[in-house]
Amino acid sequence: MINFFGEMLMDYIIRTKVGSRKIRAVKPSVVFDVLSRLDRYIGSRRKRRSWEERRFLVSFLFFTGLRASEAILVKRRDLNIAARTLNAPTLKQSKKRREVYYILISLSHVPDDELGYWEQYLAGKNYDDFILGIRTRYGIWKAVHEVFARFGYEGVYPHMLRHSIAIFLASNNVPLNVLQRLLRHSDPKNTAIYYAITASD
Repeated sequence: MINFFGEMLMDYIIRTKVGSRKIRAVKPSVVFDVLSRLDRYIGSRRKRRSWEERRFLVSFLFFTGLRASEAILVKRRDLNIAARTLNAPTLKQSKKRREVYYILISLSHVPDDELGYWEQYLAGKNYDDFILGIRTRYGIWKAVHEVFARFGYEGVYPHMLRHSIAIFLASNNVPLNVLQRLLRHSDPKNTAIYYAITASD
């Protein structure tokens, strides 16, 4: 279906505007569908490791809410699967330089089977290894787009996964301060947007 402006309307994309902020997210149910279909798809592929890498990428971006530029900075030592925590990098840009600082976030919302997949995928990684094999923002953008397109979901990009997990957790009544910490928002008003989106559904 195409709207008045010639844009393709996709029922799996959430497009909304709250105040001055425009939000574009893929429906969380679509992310779960793609992860499930990837599990089946990987079992029948010759280039299994490259598809496992993409599956991990989608899962990691979705459940952590990290931006692509932050995800490429995560090392194996930053992720403690047993404790369900991530020492998450956060980028702040000033006029003179870009600074990285870390905030410990809880991953208690990540399902056990997903954490099990992460542990299996990361087996053999050294303490100082980056957890993502894809090392550029464009590489992440391309990989996420290709994965969703493979299963018929065109127009899905990495930052949409950040909005998706926020919508998913807000709709499941996760407290605002918990979601704010996961997303590393300095202002709770930015986090409250996701509760407004779920209230309007």
